[in-house]
Amino acid sequence: ISSVPVASSFIVFRTFRLFRLFKYVSKFAKMDKLIKIFLELLPLFFAFLGIFVVSFYIFAILAVNFYGGTFAIFADLGIAMYSLIKLFLVEGWMGIVARQVIAIYPEAWLFFGSVALFSFLFVVSFLVASITQTLNIVKKNDAK
Repeated sequence: ISSVPVASSFIVFRTFRLFRLFKYVSKFAKMDKLIKIFLELLPLFFAFLGIFVVSFYIFAILAVNFYGGTFAIFADLGIAMYSLIKLFLVEGWMGIVARQVIAIYPEAWLFFGSVALFSFLFVVSFLVASITQTLNIVKKNDAK
């Protein structure tokens, strides 16, 4: 089948055979419980993801309005959003770009500090909420 040029794109579908392993999950109680907890945490994850997207959208709009005329990385909304996500991931980017922006706009430390503080609080609150929710799910399942 690999000698046919078009068929090489269908080889990707062979990876779906890995999903057959999920039928063995029910044979292991701890693994089954772990997957059920993960599935029950998905709504919490999507709620936090929604808050994250809206908040970073607001920060991107502010960045475009404040620094878009001077810096290319804040020239349009998409690039500004990408730049702020890189800032969120703390790739050493904050020290490089923030220094350049602060050199021209001394009050920019408020903006970058707010983004960094929000990022930290977002991650910490997500972890605390996930742990709390997991403990509640385990307690609920043990009570049954």
